[in-house]
Amino acid sequence: MAEPFPEKPTAVFEVQQKCFAVGDRILSLEEKPMIAVYAQRQRFEIVDWGINLAFGEQNKIAREMVRKFLTLFSKAERDSLTGEENAEWVKISQSTENSVLRERHSAMWKASS
Repeated sequence: MAEPFPEKPTAVFEVQQKCFAVGDRILSLEEKPMIAVYAQRQRFEIVDWGINLAFGEQNKIAREMVRKFLTLFSKAERDSLTGEENAEWVKISQSTENSVLRERHSAMWKASS
């Protein structure tokens, strides 16, 4: 998990989407994630996800969230989370209690049937 910044964020915003598509995967969240901006550092973080990125890397949000979810989910399934990863997984799974990760073609097939 990325270390949280010690100072308070300059601003906090709600991401305006709950579904994130990367390749053939769609991560569908229960709640819209929050972004904390740290202007002096020229960085922002996805709150409770342990992901921080530089300004200008907004296009990486979906990829990083799907990657984080898949990594932690896979480790949780194998019961191989470290203590730090377990704490992250608890936060992510609580804020996304009914999260769904599915293949894009399956989602489109269900929507059209």
